[in-house]
Amino acid sequence: MTENSMIKYAETVLVSGVNIQKGQYLIISCPIPAREIAHVIAKKAYDLGAKRVYIDWRDFEFNKIRVEKEDVSDLTSLFDFEIEARNSFIEKDVCRVAIVCENPDLFVGVDRLCNDISRILIWSLIKAEFQIRINLSDFIPCNSSDYS
Repeated sequence: MTENSMIKYAETVLVSGVNIQKGQYLIISCPIPAREIAHVIAKKAYDLGAKRVYIDWRDFEFNKIRVEKEDVSDLTSLFDFEIEARNSFIEKDVCRVAIVCENPDLFVGVDRLCNDISRILIWSLIKAEFQIRINLSDFIPCNSSDYS
């Protein structure tokens, strides 16, 4: 992809996709091999007025090591700081962009159960964030007159 194409792609993602607003935070989840496009998106986000951009680097090789070496209970649990970070992201009403480019051969030779656990790990993070969003909405006072 050319530099010009990446800039156009970044603008489309940020304007039409997540509709980033001036002063808003942006989180880019990105695998390390796609760092070039993540950098272009980050620069464009700042150009469009983003207050802060955070890149959450994904390392598939490291994920494979974790799946091969860790106990199931450790793979499916979260550290407190991971939950606190997601709480912070929700409170700041961040925009999120996820860049996905999996290596389909990465887990070849890894026990099927371990491969499934790696997917559980990813989904447990998503589930935790979704649960936080639900709980947060339960505690935000809502005045019906605000919507009339």
